[in-house]
Amino acid sequence: IIESTANGTDGRAPNTSAAVVEQVIYHGFATHLHLRMPNGDPLIAFEQNRPASDQPVIRPGMQVYARWNPESGQIVRDEPD
Repeated sequence: IIESTANGTDGRAPNTSAAVVEQVIYHGFATHLHLRMPNGDPLIAFEQNRPASDQPVIRPGMQVYARWNPESGQIVRDEPD
């Protein structure tokens, strides 16, 4: 779940990270959001597209909070060359 920091969320909930939106890519029923966390690590989030959502449109450059269910998280690390 991606929420704008303007929504009043404080970002202290479990499995929540502040991030900056770098890229938004629409893929039919889902949107891929490429985010950058405060420590510089990338984070890619997938959200299902829903018609008539009351959420503000997420755009590159926005400050957001990314929140996810613990069972949905997956860590993928680059292997050193």
